[in-house]
Amino acid sequence: MKVDATNYGVQREYEARTSTLAPGVMSLEGERVWSTLAHLSTFLNIFTGFLGPVAAFVIWVVYREGSPTVAAHAMRSVFYQLVWLTAIFIGWSITFALMAVLVGFLLVPVMALLTLGPFVQAAYAAYTAYRRTGRRQVLAVGGSQTVPTRTVLMRAVLAKAVCQGVDVEVVRVDEGRIG
Repeated sequence: MKVDATNYGVQREYEARTSTLAPGVMSLEGERVWSTLAHLSTFLNIFTGFLGPVAAFVIWVVYREGSPTVAAHAMRSVFYQLVWLTAIFIGWSITFALMAVLVGFLLVPVMALLTLGPFVQAAYAAYTAYRRTGRRQVLAVGGSQTVPTRTVLMRAVLAKAVCQGVDVEVVRVDEGRIG
């Protein structure tokens, strides 16, 4: 074995690292940040009362083509916020209506706690979106793909999922049956 003694211990100089992303493709860090911001848009409701779902919807409109992950988190945030705002509005309306007969005063502490619910849920959803936990990806194999194509596809998706920390369930689909 011949050793090049002139280059021993000398560090190579590498070229500057260039972006490996194709135009229009979002980085994993970008997906994490925008998914988190979509859930944190709930906190806009503290100051505006209703602009949280609007902000999450704008994030969905901007990223619905570029990132399915961000789009899914943003739309989930829109629906959660709309359901929470509706429930809180109905709850406080009933509480104020029942204050006429003095029973509503007993519901004020309950409604105060219920009003904190969306913020706790949004903070947890933002945390899980940033940590990339709680997601499950289903990989369906079968159909018109040949066996080598399915194997390569499955290995690629499983490798990507493992790198991202996503739980994967492999489902085999043949002739209309799932099993």
